[in-house]
Amino acid sequence: MDVPVVIPSDAPGGEWHLEIVMVGTRTGMHYSNLKHEGVTFTVIQKGTFDLPTEAKVSISLSQTQRLRREAGILQSRVEALKGAVLALPAGEHDPRAAGILRENVLDADKALEKTEAEFLQLESTQSQKPAATIFFGDLHLPYQRALPPA
Repeated sequence: MDVPVVIPSDAPGGEWHLEIVMVGTRTGMHYSNLKHEGVTFTVIQKGTFDLPTEAKVSISLSQTQRLRREAGILQSRVEALKGAVLALPAGEHDPRAAGILRENVLDADKALEKTEAEFLQLESTQSQKPAATIFFGDLHLPYQRALPPA
């Protein structure tokens, strides 16, 4: 059986050893290790691989004001969330806490989607849209990671 191994382009170079090969169902409910002899191989990192160290994006005054206003609203929401969690009984695991946190994460992510749409409507140029998509996509990631799959 041939099993392809994908090595990321930013993987560190050196000697690598494949010890375990697992196969399983798509859902991850069932899996097992395949019996095989270990395989050692050399990874040579490309000499031309560079991670970006900076990016420059220009935004309009109205876009700046929108982002500042939304940052203030988010800060108020965080304070309200802290108050709601602190109002729960201390010293015991309250099942309401998970619901409060989940609802707040969902609300924050929806607000971010709205902010993104409004931001792009404010004097956006075509060249600005890809950078804005990446910027807002990076902001969405922590919200998505905080929520378990539905």
